[in-house]
Amino acid sequence: LPAWTMATSAGGSVPSSPSNSTLVADHVTDATRRAICDYACALMRTLRMAQWTIAISGEPSDDDCYASITSIPMRHYATIRVCSEWYELDEDTQRNSITHEVLHLLHKRVDAVVLEDTEDLMHDYEHRQLERAYRRETELMVDHLAGFMGDTHQLAEAWRHAHQETAQDAKGEPWPETQRSSASTGPSAKAAPRSDGAHQVTSPAACAT
Repeated sequence: LPAWTMATSAGGSVPSSPSNSTLVADHVTDATRRAICDYACALMRTLRMAQWTIAISGEPSDDDCYASITSIPMRHYATIRVCSEWYELDEDTQRNSITHEVLHLLHKRVDAVVLEDTEDLMHDYEHRQLERAYRRETELMVDHLAGFMGDTHQLAEAWRHAHQETAQDAKGEPWPETQRSSASTGPSAKAAPRSDGAHQVTSPAACAT
């Protein structure tokens, strides 16, 4: 793992950075990446996706999206990146963006069947049309699921809880805005949506920030 990486499992966070590591990324702090990772892990436990390992990169996502997720083919390992203007976004937008990206993992295997297994079965122009239509519809589906989970699960509480825990790690006390959930032992996550063009993959079994 890179020097700024941190490993997190479904059971908690386990720092795995060497002594010479740089724990502050260029555009987001290590505490922010730890909180994002904890939230993603909670959400994935809710989704029964503990086989996945997720990394929270210190590199920014593309300019045209709030966050992106990428995965390694044939492995349950994904990396989330957030935009360089992350701190300019409100809490709901941040949470919805991470939720949206995590939910993309649910159709990863379907992606392989629809986009990869059909490549040799049709002409190039037909496959390009299929890919455009498929990606459009999966984005709409993920947005719908994210909105549904946001309405039916305590995702806002899970998000605040994750940030509260990282604040306690860093300062020994919770952030004021998360203090009301300080009695929580770690709610399961539910997330809200965010549609951005680049979706790859994320998970809760392990977190690399």
